[in-house]
Amino acid sequence: MSISREVFGKDTSLAGITRITAIPHIAQYLLMPCVKEFTQLYPEVYIHIDSSYQVSNLSRHDADVAIRMQNQSDGHLIGRRIPDIVSAAYATPDYIEEHRFTGKPLTAQWISWIANSKKMEKWHNETPFQNCKIKHCIYDSAAHLQTVKYGLGCSILFCLLETRKRI
Repeated sequence: MSISREVFGKDTSLAGITRITAIPHIAQYLLMPCVKEFTQLYPEVYIHIDSSYQVSNLSRHDADVAIRMQNQSDGHLIGRRIPDIVSAAYATPDYIEEHRFTGKPLTAQWISWIANSKKMEKWHNETPFQNCKIKHCIYDSAAHLQTVKYGLGCSILFCLLETRKRI
């Protein structure tokens, strides 16, 4: 296993396919400027980006590079820390005006990223709006952002996203 990593990692040819997997937000908002610069420097390298939340098996060469958000890399992988990505609760100005986020009755509702409400509760509990209920679950990052922009609820979004108003 370590021999194949050594062989594949030592390839000095700057041509061929490089497979990158990254969560959609990183692929859409952070990775593209790097890909542009890289492909200008190395025009013979073909970039294949899998923008998904699926975990790729690097040992099986599902991807050459995986960009994920986790505190520690798996023991057999080499991990590098990237800068923190800041997040905040967002909603449209109209949604904020029309709904109550605190007090009674609460009318504001969350748009969740994942169906497992226990994991989402951890994020929501870090906001002043932890008592608001989850109304929708939108897994796709582009659709999720549009759901917030169309005023269907509030959500915790990465601050690098194009958004209307932070609450």
